[in-house]
Amino acid sequence: MGNLVLVVRLSVEKPYVDILRTVILKNAANAINEEGCFQFDVSVLEGSNTEFLFYEVYKNHDALQRHRETIHFQKYWQMLEELGNSVERVVQIFDKIN
Repeated sequence: MGNLVLVVRLSVEKPYVDILRTVILKNAANAINEEGCFQFDVSVLEGSNTEFLFYEVYKNHDALQRHRETIHFQKYWQMLEELGNSVERVVQIFDKIN
């Protein structure tokens, strides 16, 4: 199992939910096939379609960095940049306790 857990909370303004959701799900579907990515779950806050939570598990920081260099992540990142202040994102990285 991985040693690095990434938790991302993301909220987006309603007009952009559908397009961002599509990019998010493509990123997650591709990420799970990467070497060193063990889990990538995308959830939506109950009762809200504008607030998402990503739970990602990677082998280590190098695996996370390789993920961030992929085309699917870059497309997701580009979408965030295009949406600017219409998106809020909070990232937390946790190390597994052995």
